[in-house]
Amino acid sequence: MDLWDLTKVLARRWYVALPLLLASVVAAVFVSINVRPDYRAQGYLQMLPPQRTESKGPRNPWLDLGIGSLGDAAIVKVTDNTELGRLADRGLSDNVLVNFPRESPLLGIEVVGNSPEQATATVREIIRLLNAEIVAKQEQYGLAPADMITTLTLNDGALPEVVTSKVKRVIVVAGGIGLLITVGGTVAVDALLRRRQRRRATPEAEPASRAEAASPRWVGSVPTGDAGRDADRAPAPPRPVPVQPRRTEPGELAARRDDRPAVVAPERATRPDFVADRARSDATIVLPVTPTNGRDRRENRP
Repeated sequence: MDLWDLTKVLARRWYVALPLLLASVVAAVFVSINVRPDYRAQGYLQMLPPQRTESKGPRNPWLDLGIGSLGDAAIVKVTDNTELGRLADRGLSDNVLVNFPRESPLLGIEVVGNSPEQATATVREIIRLLNAEIVAKQEQYGLAPADMITTLTLNDGALPEVVTSKVKRVIVVAGGIGLLITVGGTVAVDALLRRRQRRRATPEAEPASRAEAASPRWVGSVPTGDAGRDADRAPAPPRPVPVQPRRTEPGELAARRDDRPAVVAPERATRPDFVADRARSDATIVLPVTPTNGRDRRENRP
């Protein structure tokens, strides 16, 4: 079944396809209303170099590795599955993404939550964890606060935005399922109805065919007028007598090939079956003369 055949089936069974399609649309609208959208909040954390360029105490080793190395170490710790599980246990979102581009020491935090409050609270918690991790990784070297790398919060995710991608996916899935149900249900009903029609037509056709086969059929033409009367008066032709094939003796076959009279064994010539076969093969069959135009030729004589 191609697309054109499917279209014809839907048009022929519109009274089935239309209610199913309307039910699918209603179901898709109902699902889209009940599915709540997601909310995305974004925060930014700027990393700053130490305030004092010349340190009187121990040198900060993260400066030799680069500020980006410290940011990567903090991201690995904060986005660990254990930390994300703790956030979920506290009612926060575990859908967290932290980016740290190499062009600028700017940490980008993106959180997707079920509500605006959850998304904003999760961003602020991630910022707090990053600040704490950055400070903890520098304090282990005994650095003074003036020799440490610090951070500056540029955005704490106070203005979340609505994400409708989940709602769109749900609508597409619901619409696709409804369309499949509509097409499948229409094709199934059409097949069922056509099968029922064939079953009803078959028992009605069988008695008619049987009656036609049982009724006598006459083939030919019936003469009318004088020809019909003469045909009724004419005697019926005699039935032809079937001629049984006679077995040919080996001597006869050889004699026919050599154009000489056949020699039959004496004991064979006296047998009754041979005499009867011989008589039947030599019998003359008289065929009746068919009248011309249903009349005897003698009627045309003067």
